[in-house]
Amino acid sequence: MNARLAEPLTETELDRLGDLLLGRVDEDAAGPDSDEGILDVAELDGLLVAVACAPDMIPPSRWLPVIWGDFPPSEATLPELMDLLMRHYNSVNGAVMAEPPQCGPLVSERMGPEGPVVIVADWCDGFMMGVGLAHDAWEAADEQVREAVGLISLWTGASDYAMFDLPIEEQPDDPVAVICECIAVVSEHRRASFASQAGFAPQGGHAAQGPVLRPPKVGRNQSCPCGSGRKYKHCCLRKAPGGGPWGA
Repeated sequence: MNARLAEPLTETELDRLGDLLLGRVDEDAAGPDSDEGILDVAELDGLLVAVACAPDMIPPSRWLPVIWGDFPPSEATLPELMDLLMRHYNSVNGAVMAEPPQCGPLVSERMGPEGPVVIVADWCDGFMMGVGLAHDAWEAADEQVREAVGLISLWTGASDYAMFDLPIEEQPDDPVAVICECIAVVSEHRRASFASQAGFAPQGGHAAQGPVLRPPKVGRNQSCPCGSGRKYKHCCLRKAPGGGPWGA
């Protein structure tokens, strides 16, 4: 492998990756029924962790269309975007296959009435997109793996965000720690499967960067969180660093 493709992304490069993902979408062409694919690095990271942990190998030809949606990148931005994307994928894959696993999720943070609130839903939504690419293989995995995936799904639209319907005292105090435990379970299953197929136990890998706080995603057609009353795509979408309203 080219040594550069094995280098984890810096914070600046993660921001640039987020800008390129967001910049794919022509706001004049995007409609309410458009599939805008993945617009931020938290959701992308979740997808790639699920791909790396999948019981069956999922080639880029299957997960790249999930990222692009109806808006593939232009020829001008494709080389840079693919370079950053594949480097992040290689970093995630190395962290998943390391012994012990070194993979932590990229998560978002915003200020709530009582202080900072960690947003894990974007990452979890991305993870479940990746699970959907190998649904049958995940269903055939052992019970512990299925339980870990099911727990992650409680923070996603796949379960109507069931975690948030629980009484506050029943919700985990540290959702990132719970997600890390789930990643450890599914990555161990992946490493065991790899070792069984290859006849050896994989070692090494890149150190995890996370959890890292990222700006949360807001739907382009939703009301802007700044309170202006305008749609997000016509207000703070293009103003904030990394493409989000919470980064300033």
